[in-house]
Amino acid sequence: MSTIKVAMLPLDIKQADPDRNIAEVMNYAGNLDRDTDILALPELFSTGFIIDTDEAVRLSETIDGRTITTLRQIARKGGFAVTGSFICRVEDGTLRNRAFFINPDAPAGDDARYYDKHHLFVLSDEKRIFEAGEVLPPITHFRGWNIAVTVCYDLRFPVWMRNTGCRYDMMIVPANWPDSRAYAWRSLLVARAIENQAIYIGVNRSGVDDFGTYSPDLTVAADALGALVDLKHTDIVRYATFSLDTVNTLRKRFPVHLNADPFTLM
Repeated sequence: MSTIKVAMLPLDIKQADPDRNIAEVMNYAGNLDRDTDILALPELFSTGFIIDTDEAVRLSETIDGRTITTLRQIARKGGFAVTGSFICRVEDGTLRNRAFFINPDAPAGDDARYYDKHHLFVLSDEKRIFEAGEVLPPITHFRGWNIAVTVCYDLRFPVWMRNTGCRYDMMIVPANWPDSRAYAWRSLLVARAIENQAIYIGVNRSGVDDFGTYSPDLTVAADALGALVDLKHTDIVRYATFSLDTVNTLRKRFPVHLNADPFTLM
């Protein structure tokens, strides 16, 4: 399909309260526009950012835990993909800030792609809590689109985000990005969209925590030309619809990717 509709949920995350946060997501998911293709959630949507190691371990889950299991059920029932990130505990017991893209159209057992945040925020204790991922975001082929997901601080690093060979058409960036750095957030989303000729979806949390204040207005989207899109509002949810034909036409008429400098990254 050429067009795709994304619902962005700037959730007011309740700190260390996965029961309440997951219930909120379920409530909003049950009331989305019927033609929604993707529900995009913020970074660490179920817990918020946790700086106490013991609490982070307590709140962590495997990919077979309640959070991903519930999101799979939401995706299947609603007929839309779900993306965001959560505290994941891997086999060796370490924790990852793990993004997910759950595809309701894929067969069971092959319906999720994962990415571990690579750049851990230098001004926080994130590196003490989490291990960094070392693999570029995988591509999910979803309803004719190639979609990737990175997490928050990754956005600042253009080499990591580089769209080599136009491997992705849309990049979704779940975040906990405070209002104090709002200008950088919008500017980076626009820059990454321009240089990669791809749709960029920045889904930020809302509310307040110990690290800052978060505005729902920092949930924004840029088209493949880098223009910020006017989002439709329904309650807190923001919607945008994009055309793959428009993205492909831009790349054909202005094929800047053909002049990109080659490099090898991992």
